[in-house]
Amino acid sequence: MTDDSDFLITEDEEETSDRRTAALEPWHILIVDDDPEVHAVTRLSLRRFCFEERPVDLISAFSAAEARDILGARRDIALILLDVVMETEDAGLRFVRHVRETLGNSAVRIILRTGQPGSAPEQQVIVDFDINDYRAKTELTHERLTVCTITALRSYRDIRTVEANNHALHKIAESAAGMFRSNLMHQFLDYVLKQAVAVIEASTGTATGAVFCVRQTNHVTLTPEISVVAGCGRFAGATGLPVSAALAPDEAAAVEAATISRRHTFAGDHIVLSIQVPGRWSGAVLLPVAVQASESLAALVQVFVTIMTAALDNVYLMEELRRSNKATVVALADLAENRDTDTGEHVLRVARLTGEIARELERRSHPDLGDPLFVEQVGLASMLHDLGKVGIPDEILKKKGRLDPQERTVMETHTLLGGRTLEKARKVVSGNCCYLTLGWEIATGHHEAYDGSGYPHRLKGREIPLSARIVAVADVFDALTSRRPYKKAWPVQDAIAYIVERSGGQFDPTVVDAFLYVLSNRAGRSLICWSDEMSVGDADIDNDHQMLIDLINQLATADACNDRASAEFVIDELIQYTMQHFAREEDLLERLGYPDLAAHMGCHISLSRQVLALRERFFNGFSGRLSGDILDFLSTWLSNHILREDLRYAPLIRARADARAAP
Repeated sequence: MTDDSDFLITEDEEETSDRRTAALEPWHILIVDDDPEVHAVTRLSLRRFCFEERPVDLISAFSAAEARDILGARRDIALILLDVVMETEDAGLRFVRHVRETLGNSAVRIILRTGQPGSAPEQQVIVDFDINDYRAKTELTHERLTVCTITALRSYRDIRTVEANNHALHKIAESAAGMFRSNLMHQFLDYVLKQAVAVIEASTGTATGAVFCVRQTNHVTLTPEISVVAGCGRFAGATGLPVSAALAPDEAAAVEAATISRRHTFAGDHIVLSIQVPGRWSGAVLLPVAVQASESLAALVQVFVTIMTAALDNVYLMEELRRSNKATVVALADLAENRDTDTGEHVLRVARLTGEIARELERRSHPDLGDPLFVEQVGLASMLHDLGKVGIPDEILKKKGRLDPQERTVMETHTLLGGRTLEKARKVVSGNCCYLTLGWEIATGHHEAYDGSGYPHRLKGREIPLSARIVAVADVFDALTSRRPYKKAWPVQDAIAYIVERSGGQFDPTVVDAFLYVLSNRAGRSLICWSDEMSVGDADIDNDHQMLIDLINQLATADACNDRASAEFVIDELIQYTMQHFAREEDLLERLGYPDLAAHMGCHISLSRQVLALRERFFNGFSGRLSGDILDFLSTWLSNHILREDLRYAPLIRARADARAAP
């Protein structure tokens, strides 16, 4: 090889690197040459090189074969300074084809350096090979090598930026479909944060996490506060914390500003995206970044936010549609139940127990569970089980004595009446409306018996739809254990014994087994038990208070099992309980002449507002669990209101009872 090393360096530089440069990721440059002296002088020339405050990392390979191994093992090489003639006359050119075609690496920049220019004509090489420059070694003075290196690295940077942006756009496109498939808010938020991290990582090469913060009303103070509702990466444990506790001071300040200004911010080490849901809440997503956000990254993030906002609207629309469907079903069920002697809470309790049994059967992989929507919607559908009672004459439906055979025959037609009504509704709806289909099965079949002795069609065993077999158990259990004007509530153990005794006859044994597990799980997680010391002396009010204790215990069970569906039914029951119990109690206190009635009514108004705020917070769905908020509130309600405020009017009830008993 010609000794031309004196042409490579003509000047030296003073030391200019600083700690910041040394700390940044260097540009990786691969020197491929069979002459050790070329490696030495190249390293000497570039020893103080810095581009965009990043130093260089020089890697040596002394043959094309060695270079293949290095490049095959890593994808972070930005520039290759490549000799043409090494093991063979065209070893360098063959290596170029290997890089571009075999490895498919189109990003790395390649500068050919040759000490024998005539062996490979420049024009032909440039045309036939995907290289970025072709230089004779005698041309590459220090200054020219520096210029060529800067040009190549700038080109590599731009290519990588385009690739990263394309990759980020691909991630955004992939995430869009998943966003629109998420129907529950907490699942949506978890998915969005993971996708946001993926987009940042695709664009910048690194990401440490993300956090979603929302300004919402505190259910106790009824004042706005900003808290973390979802987090991933380094924020994974921050859910439920106020931003002041979860974030660094500058991050918390940026999040708070974004929720107020409704503008995105791109600071040096983080991005804050303002998320607005008009009429509901304002929030922000914080994304720490390792580099200053570029204009292209800002544009990508804006695209992501636009898609996310549309998907978020879709989540709320789907939730509103689902709640509207449920409200319609509840109204229809109440219409049927109120013509009978049942109460509106009956259908909600049956729905909750039906859902719990269905989820336990799913856990046990029951063979009759086919439709994936079954478990999700069977509870809602169960509310329509007695819809056909609307068509039964009052003289039969409300008869207090035993029905004669002819009246019994008429009463049994409620299954067919309800089934026909829901069958018509099911056919009106295009496509498969799962809850109407299940409602039709339940209304028609929930009085069928497993042994074939039921009605209306005397179906047997698995001929009876699973939905109807589940509701048969849930409906009977709730009817037995609920107080009615014409009967006292059965003790739970007596009702359980009744159902177990009829397992295999009236009831499906597999459903009964799941039912027993559900009740055992409920009992094992009860927080509070009723005692006579809680009694105010009025049977109706005491029954209401026992219902509240049951609701508290059921919420505890739902929270422990992370059973959002059951919790939703309990909260619906709680809303109805609040309206009915408060009205009943206020009517009683007015008849008693209770002197503190106005103050007591004020407590009811405050409690009602807190219940509605809790319900709104729950149905916003920021957490898949209750986070203790509702349970803490109800426990406080029990101890402060029922065990203290309500007991203040107990002497008036006892005095009235004594007056009535006096001769």
